[in-house]
Amino acid sequence: MNWEKALKTNKPLPCGDQIKLWRNHITHKVDKEGDLIEGINTNILAEYAAFMRSQKAKRRSGIYPSSEFENYCLLFNCHNSFLGPRWTMPFCYFGVEYKDCFRSIAGLDVGCNVLSKSLKGHSDRFISYIKRAGVYSHEYETFIPHYQYYRSWGCNMRGIDIRPIYNSPWIFQSDLRMLEFEDESFDFFSVAMIIGPSNPASTILEAAMCFSELHRTSTREALIYIADFVITPSVIFLAIESGFRVFINRTYSKGIPIGVFLVRTDSIMQVSSFRNIMPDLEAQEISIVSSEHLYIEKRDLLKKEVLSEQNDCNKKL
Repeated sequence: MNWEKALKTNKPLPCGDQIKLWRNHITHKVDKEGDLIEGINTNILAEYAAFMRSQKAKRRSGIYPSSEFENYCLLFNCHNSFLGPRWTMPFCYFGVEYKDCFRSIAGLDVGCNVLSKSLKGHSDRFISYIKRAGVYSHEYETFIPHYQYYRSWGCNMRGIDIRPIYNSPWIFQSDLRMLEFEDESFDFFSVAMIIGPSNPASTILEAAMCFSELHRTSTREALIYIADFVITPSVIFLAIESGFRVFINRTYSKGIPIGVFLVRTDSIMQVSSFRNIMPDLEAQEISIVSSEHLYIEKRDLLKKEVLSEQNDCNKKL
């Protein structure tokens, strides 16, 4: 594959391919409803991942991205498709028991802009309701940027967003598809609502670009947190093909955020700042047990189990 073919054959990630988490593994089944990722589409996903691995190798060699690579990113910079909010619910953040994990490491908050604080009053009206009824509401937001939260713990956390950024020494305008950072720059990433159907990087090529750049700029001790509450097999498959192990977390019971986690397959997590977290994540690793079909029933990661943990979570923030 070359850039001409990649751009010509690029298409949106299927919205109907769905994941069901059964015990610790993905359950694969064929269903007539929804979009089935058949073998031919699996091959396409793998081909794009392989193509981006080759581009990543060139970037690691110090070769500037090809004009096609750069132009593809610039093509979308002027569109509003990237103007999306990110969730800042309490269980989108690590609990304070993991504060020491972040001290003196380098982190990057991707898509760091959050909703306007002018909306916080709207959110605050739900706090008393939550405490009174013990019911969680998606409307409840903390409006704490992830970079700000972890910087308060001593993390050298920078933030990027595709939108113009106000003047700040640690916030930059940048694009996850083509990061302007050196290889292996970061030990931690917080990525929210960027990759996958209905998100800004919603095509196969863009998703492969994002995973390629995450792999290039992450250290072998890095932990990547994708703060999304819905996962799809096409995205998970691309992550695995891009050189990552994939884990999920569905409850906040141990202070680990709800969402998806990635570590490089060549990681050395035994010396990582996050080594004490890995046993809990490894029990929830996603593995591809069949290459014939990647159709699985969809499950939201945000489950009712978090309701009983909301009060503890509120105290920690």
